[in-house]
Amino acid sequence: MKLVAWNLTAIGGAILVATGSLRAQTPEMLPEPAASSSSIFQQSPPSVESWFESPHSDVQAHSDVQSKAATQDEHYDVTPPGPSGPQVYSSSSGYWWRDGCWYGDFDFVVWHRTEPRGGDFGVEVASNTSSGQNSITGVGLNLKGNALPLQAGARGTLGYFLDRDSDNRDHSLEITYLGFNNWEGDDNLTARPALNGFTFALQPLPANELFTGFSNAQQYFSNYRSDLQSLELDYRVRNRPGRDQLQMGPDGFWSRHVTQGRTESIFVGLRGISEEEQFNVSSINSTITGFAGNYRINTKNHLLGVQVGGDLYDVHEGFYWGIKGDAGIYCNFVDGFANVFGTDPSASATPLSVQNNATDQTASFFGELSFMAGYDINQHLMIHAGWDLAQLGGLALAPEQVSFTTRLLSDTPFTRNDGQIFFNGLSVGLEAYW
Repeated sequence: MKLVAWNLTAIGGAILVATGSLRAQTPEMLPEPAASSSSIFQQSPPSVESWFESPHSDVQAHSDVQSKAATQDEHYDVTPPGPSGPQVYSSSSGYWWRDGCWYGDFDFVVWHRTEPRGGDFGVEVASNTSSGQNSITGVGLNLKGNALPLQAGARGTLGYFLDRDSDNRDHSLEITYLGFNNWEGDDNLTARPALNGFTFALQPLPANELFTGFSNAQQYFSNYRSDLQSLELDYRVRNRPGRDQLQMGPDGFWSRHVTQGRTESIFVGLRGISEEEQFNVSSINSTITGFAGNYRINTKNHLLGVQVGGDLYDVHEGFYWGIKGDAGIYCNFVDGFANVFGTDPSASATPLSVQNNATDQTASFFGELSFMAGYDINQHLMIHAGWDLAQLGGLALAPEQVSFTTRLLSDTPFTRNDGQIFFNGLSVGLEAYW
């Protein structure tokens, strides 16, 4: 009996020892489950710094992993770690595309512009030396002049990102300047020498009136010059591509790529435009000592108004293409000035001298449309090229004010304010983000 009791006691002790050993290997309390809400998808917007600082930094991620591993080894913490730096907003994306707080767009542009409307300043008159009768030959100095050459200019934009909203749209403020060299063109008309009983001379219009220093001229020389400048301040809202994509390459490493798709922007702003012109006609007759005439007109169009516009780009890996444009309604503050002088010692008429000025306000329009294509050098630098179209209307063009009897030379001076200019040309530029 004693032997059986000792055997039972030994078996019971072994069972107790084994049970204690198994209990020691089981933790007293299980770790708490992770919270149901993810810290990656925040419920409130991040700080401004996190909007413009990429959360996918390889250095930061590597440092976070090492720090978490060390903590787990020391404290045996099996709770899933969360991000420690700037966190990804629920709709935040496209850090690679147009990354920065400031941006600038600097273009070299070459534009052509249309000439003013036609109409003759003066015509050639043939006089029959036998009968004394005069007739117009049909040759004249047209106010439209020769085709104006291409002119180079520059366009620059400086912008600052103000905010990025919950719909993944960038809000920015930008200022843009557009300016050109002067479009300038010359023209002339020379009367033919006497031929077969006819003499030829130049006569300004209307041909049935005499104007000292311009009637009976041998040559007319005209010069037309136009200058365009623009300054605008805009508030722009632009959406961004989808979330950046992580793709594993053949070497086993992950790389980030911009999501392909369309992006749009819309802006509203204030714009001021200056379009100043000068038209000058001089007349000479080398056979008459002291004969001279000068007809000079200056017009200044200063436009101020509001505009709206936007762009639509198709974004691909490394390049993009699309269109952009704007349109605005302006108040044009017009100032016109005429200075006319003529003298002819061979005529009994007194010298011609007129100096008149007129001002006016009229509605004007300016619109632009550009077809663009660009290449991404990196996330901070892009190059692009485009074909630009523009229309400027409601202007007082200097050649269209010419008249010896009306407009600026009338008893009550006024300007003609229905001029139109159409521009088209090419632009190439560099876009930078920092």
